[in-house]
Parts: sequence; C-alpha cells; structure tokens
Amino acid sequence: MNIRGEAIGINSAIFSRSGGYMGIGFAIPINMVKEIEAQLLKSGKVTRGWIGVSIQNVDERLAQSFGLAKAGGILINDVQADTPAAKAGLRQGDVIIKLNGIELADVGDLRNRIAMLSPGSKATLTLIRDGKEQNLNVVIGKQPANFSQNDESSNGDGEPGNISGQYGLHLQELTPDLAERLGYRPGQGVLIGGIEDGGVAEQAGLKPGQLIEEINRQPVKTVEQAMAAMRKTGAGKAVLLKVRIGRGSQYVVLSAQ
Repeated sequence: MNIRGEAIGINSAIFSRSGGYMGIGFAIPINMVKEIEAQLLKSGKVTRGWIGVSIQNVDERLAQSFGLAKAGGILINDVQADTPAAKAGLRQGDVIIKLNGIELADVGDLRNRIAMLSPGSKATLTLIRDGKEQNLNVVIGKQPANFSQNDESSNGDGEPGNISGQYGLHLQELTPDLAERLGYRPGQGVLIGGIEDGGVAEQAGLKPGQLIEEINRQPVKTVEQAMAAMRKTGAGKAVLLKVRIGRGSQYVVLSAQ
C-alpha cells in the first residue's frame, strides 16, 4: 500500500535474516496484476506475449564494439526462424531502445512489457541498426508453452587444439562426435576446449563446452578461421564474440591482457 491507502503491489516473496516479517519484500506491480486479473476473468488462464528473440543488455564495451554513442538499449543476439520478430524484419545485432514510444530500461523491462501485450496485437519497436534509428512494427505472438528464459550450457571434454594467449582461451575443433554429444550442429562454430585460470575469458564468464559462432561479427567454423579473426583484431584490442550458451546465444567482449 502507499500512504494514500492504494494497493500498488501484491507481495510475492520476502528476504529475511530472522525468519520474521522484517526484511526486504518483493512485490508484483499492481498494473501487471490488473492485466493478469483481466485475462483470468476473461479466459481463466494467462497468455503472455512473445516475439522470438534472444536478448542482452548493452554495456559500454558492447556499445563500443557495435559503434553506439553510449551504453543502453537491448541487443538482439538471435532471431528465431518463423517467429513474429523474424516476420517483422528484426535482425541479429539490432539494438532495441523503445517499445511503443516508451524508452526501455533493460532486458527485464522489454521482456515484461512484451509479455503483457496480447497475442495478435501490434507493437512498434524503435531500434538502432548500422548506426541509424528506425521503427519496425511487429505482431505479437503467443509465448510457447515450453518457453524458458534460462538455458544451461553444456560442458565439453577432450584436449584443446589451440590457445589464444592474450585472452586465456583454448579453442577446439567441433568434430561431428562432439557436436552430437553437446547438442550442436557440425560446422556451427568453434568449441571452447579450456579456459585459463584468471584469464580474460574466465573473467568474462566463458566456460568449456560453449561454442563460439562469430568473432567480430564474422562467422567462424574452424579453429584456423577463429585464430585468423583474432589476429586481425590487433594486439591490445578488444574482440567481440558471439557465444552459444545452451539454446540461446550472447555477445561477449574480451579485452586483451
């Protein structure tokens, strides 16, 4: 409740050191509750909106890698085939900054706003593509029943074939056998075979078994291609990786030691 006695949220959890009510409370915003209530009254179930993209926040290092003036916005890592996003023309590398004219704070903000839109309704996304701002209209789809925001990554094994010393990253060819065991496709990318303790790659959260699909926005399918792309980056410069993590992907910036 606020000081005027109006309900502004519904409690959902509490963090307490004592086990009592003293602590930090977490609540569902009342406007979201109203949307859910209306759906329950109308159909007896909650249907969430969905467009079919994998996204992440844009920090300063990513902003520099993508030629943006400043950090902020939501970067599209992947656009799933035959989804509302794909049909609307959204692309990997687009940075979404507004939804229906409202500036977006972060990934959670965009995800919640999309989820609360009704399937079949239209929305306007304002995005930056190749340094230029533009609007795209998208028809909101229905979130799949098996949709998950969190996909766990696989762990690989075997001896790493190459090392990129300045990044603390050991690269390995993705053989057909490894691709089958780890759930990848042959030729999909280059496998991370090992991570050096305390290296840049470890600090960036990379793990063995994850797959590097792009380096500096160029697809790589062999260790030789990956090493050539890293050498082309130049000594002391940051490298932009697109890394497959579970069923999704994420851009990661590595700053050379």
